[in-house]
Amino acid sequence: KSSIFRHSLRVAIVMLIGFVVAKSFNFSHSYWILLTILVISKPGFSLTKQRNYERIIGTVVGAFIGMGILVYVHDKNTLFIILLFCMIGSYSFQRKNYVVSVFFMTPYVLVLFDFLGMGSLSIARERIYDTLIGSGIALLASYSLFPNWEHEKLKNAMRDLIKSNHNYFNQVTL
Repeated sequence: KSSIFRHSLRVAIVMLIGFVVAKSFNFSHSYWILLTILVISKPGFSLTKQRNYERIIGTVVGAFIGMGILVYVHDKNTLFIILLFCMIGSYSFQRKNYVVSVFFMTPYVLVLFDFLGMGSLSIARERIYDTLIGSGIALLASYSLFPNWEHEKLKNAMRDLIKSNHNYFNQVTL
């Protein structure tokens, strides 16, 4: 009955499934599937669903921006400034606005791989594929493996809120 235990079990099973799927594809950065699953998986279904949409939107838009940067910008100094800007943007928005953080993270990773000599447009495509695969696995698992529906706990939370407000009112009026 513990939602924490169910979430832990779900993440363990999904990471195992993600590992098998990642090993079956011949991608050079298939660990992005596992990273996506781990980041997206949350205890509640609605949180997982929201994080899933944010991850997909940020990755796809960021990948297209990153591909545009790599195609049109060839000066290493300009690329380094873009790399710094994307890194600061990514880590600055990580706690406040996840979709913006991922939007900056994807061009940051693509430009970083370009600096390391491993950059090509196929990495952007692979990042999109890995994100979509990981997102799909995480969303299906949160829906089917030991789901934790928030609406089931709403009645008890409202009851506790009313009791607390009633106790507070009694203390204030005495």
